[in-house]
Amino acid sequence: MDVKLHMFSGSNAVLTAQLMLAHKGIAYQRVNLFPAAHTVILLGLGFETMTVPALKADGRRVHRTRAISRFLDEVIRRSTSTSTPSEIRRPMSRPCAGSSTTQTSAPSITG
Repeated sequence: MDVKLHMFSGSNAVLTAQLMLAHKGIAYQRVNLFPAAHTVILLGLGFETMTVPALKADGRRVHRTRAISRFLDEVIRRSTSTSTPSEIRRPMSRPCAGSSTTQTSAPSITG
C-alpha cells in the first residue's frame, strides 16, 4: 500500500497521525509542507480541506486525525481478514522502564 502523509513540523495533530501509523505498523512517506502554503497545496492535491494531517492511501484522501484513525482501522481490519494469523503483525507490548508488571486492583469505594 502506498501511503503519503502530508504534514508540517510542529503540529500536534500530525504527531498523532504519525504515532497511529507507527502503532499499526504501516510504512508511509512523509510529504513536508510549509505552514500557510500548505493550504493551497492540499486543495490543489484534491483534499476537501486545507488541514494537516492529510493522508493519501490506496487512492483515497483522508484528513483530520479522527478520520485517519478510522481509515487505518478499516485498512487493518480488511487486510487481516484476508491474512493468515502468522501474517498479521501486531505491536508488542512491554512495560516501560521503571514500571512493574504486576497488576493492581482498583481502590474500593465505601460509602
